[in-house]
Amino acid sequence: MFRLNASVLAVALICTLSIAAQRQLQSVLDAKMGDEPLNPYVWVASTELKLRLFLAGEGRRADPFEVIRLAQRGAELNPPLGRASLALAKTDLVRSAIFDATQHLHDAINLGAPRDEVLLVKAAIAKVINNEHDAQRALEEVIGISPAVELKAVAGVELGDLLQRQGKLDEAERQYRSAASLRSCTRVPDRRLGTFLIFARNKLAEAKTVLTQGNSPRPDAETSRLLETLDFFAWSNGSASPARKSEILKDLLQQSEISGDEILLVAAQFEAGRKLILDLLAAGVLQNVDAVDGKSNTALLIAARGNAGAVAEALVHRGARVNAQNSGGQRAIGLFSAHGNIEALKLLLGKGAELNYVDSNGNSPVSCAVAGSHVGAAKLLLQNGAKADVSELLTRAALNGNLPMVQMLVIAGADVNKQGQKVIPPLMAAVVSRDLPTIQYLLDKDADPATTYNGKSILEYARDTGDPALVKLLSEKRKVRL
Repeated sequence: MFRLNASVLAVALICTLSIAAQRQLQSVLDAKMGDEPLNPYVWVASTELKLRLFLAGEGRRADPFEVIRLAQRGAELNPPLGRASLALAKTDLVRSAIFDATQHLHDAINLGAPRDEVLLVKAAIAKVINNEHDAQRALEEVIGISPAVELKAVAGVELGDLLQRQGKLDEAERQYRSAASLRSCTRVPDRRLGTFLIFARNKLAEAKTVLTQGNSPRPDAETSRLLETLDFFAWSNGSASPARKSEILKDLLQQSEISGDEILLVAAQFEAGRKLILDLLAAGVLQNVDAVDGKSNTALLIAARGNAGAVAEALVHRGARVNAQNSGGQRAIGLFSAHGNIEALKLLLGKGAELNYVDSNGNSPVSCAVAGSHVGAAKLLLQNGAKADVSELLTRAALNGNLPMVQMLVIAGADVNKQGQKVIPPLMAAVVSRDLPTIQYLLDKDADPATTYNGKSILEYARDTGDPALVKLLSEKRKVRL
């Protein structure tokens, strides 16, 4: 009986519970694990819930070890469950172990994990290695096949975000509207659509309707902040005289429950927020351009996360600290590197941004550029003194299937056969991405298909993919070497 309840709670019902209720449920599941230590369904349910709490900031932020332990234990028990392997893949993503995540996703597929859940994890992996094409295809398929409203809504929001980053605003808006129409158990789709309408479309009245529909008389805190920001955005767009605008601003501030600094932190992630920020600065409302949110993100960091270069320029010119870091150790230069924003990087480098630091996940600015497949940004950082193990970066580039980046790093001296305890051989990474041009290039540079990792040769891993072209390419190279 508990098997059904555990899987339902883990997959379908948790989003309806408050954080406090989720913590209480976790206590119940912990007790169940003691009572039924060989029940894999209990371990999978506990893993899914613990992972949600961890990502919500309820767990130990720097160490997902407890989640990993639960996922591994669930995967070891009988009967083997596809969802256990999916949980392992998700925890691998949390700790940035992309190769392991790919292997566990493959196990989940073989064990019959639900296809829609598999596709969501596949999309997440594709996003991490900057394969937008595969991410988009996976998300579109989730929307088309999933019977679960929540999964459809999540996929719709993710797809809308992806399309918006690509500049496909009409398609992004359709996805946001579709996700919001599903009436899922969270307000995330409504907030994402409302945010899009404010900052990408300047449709303030429609955004207000979206954000207030279906709410209780008092909206939740995040929606309230967005509604307040909408009012200030309307003030900034107004055509009234300066004196009249000053009166409107005074009234807004008296009625508002959020400060000018909080408005800054909402608006900073969008290029369209630049005018609002400049107007608030001119009015003397913003007390501190380095104000921080609950995770120590300054407005500059938020601008960098949203790739809002014009906002970053305005903040830096008004004294924002270019080396400020959040609770995860991220800095603006690393976040802009992940977007490949050359102009923003030049701005930050000119103001003394530190190049040789790592965040809590071990990422440096140059590794962020490589992970994002931005050759120009990686080259700029290396030319400006970024210290990096280019051989390790080569593995990341090969995993992305990014041949120009691979070529640049090999020219910079990367070893095509290097591996370590946490670094897979570059050729194996290329096999995982199934990028034949990159594989051919590495083979031409004497990468060895007989190299072993975790007791298996690269050629054996290639055979596991079931791709005959891939196996043929590596087999022929091996014969030449013999």
